[in-house]
Amino acid sequence: MYASMRKKTIFKTELHYQPFFLSQSEIDKLISSIKKDDLKDHGSLIGNAKSTYHGPEKQFLDNHIDVKDKINAHLLPENLEVVSSWINVQGENSKLNYHNHPNSVLSGAIFLKTDDVSSELYFKNPNSQFYHYGEDESVMPVTGLCLMWPSWLMHGSGNMENKSTERIVLSFNTFFKKGGV
Repeated sequence: MYASMRKKTIFKTELHYQPFFLSQSEIDKLISSIKKDDLKDHGSLIGNAKSTYHGPEKQFLDNHIDVKDKINAHLLPENLEVVSSWINVQGENSKLNYHNHPNSVLSGAIFLKTDDVSSELYFKNPNSQFYHYGEDESVMPVTGLCLMWPSWLMHGSGNMENKSTERIVLSFNTFFKKGGV
């Protein structure tokens, strides 16, 4: 039966990465602007962790237009732009639940502060939702690394707890520019 059938691979998922996307001075500026009063609990974070993601005011990069413009100009296709951004700060023994980002095209994370015991970021194999096909993939974060992926892709810290005393990540979502697809 299978001898005459042809095979085509579909549903490939690309993960884009750019090491050292931000300079240390850009990172320091972003970290120093985080307001402790803006950090609150978030449903995707478990344990000793807070986020500036709450309500419609999830626009951390509106106060850092230089970084927002750098992402738009150097990382995104011409028809996309950053539409929301926020900071997650994780402490020791915290976790990031698996989740995705609806109402976005590409999502991204820039690691502002990590160390050797920071939790990895895991991406769920989209085929394993219904079949036990393939393994989840993970990336070990390093300071300055930028990752981008399709927003529908489930991601989190898997079963791994963060062991850093402070792990800081700038996250963002994109959408089509007005008038374009």
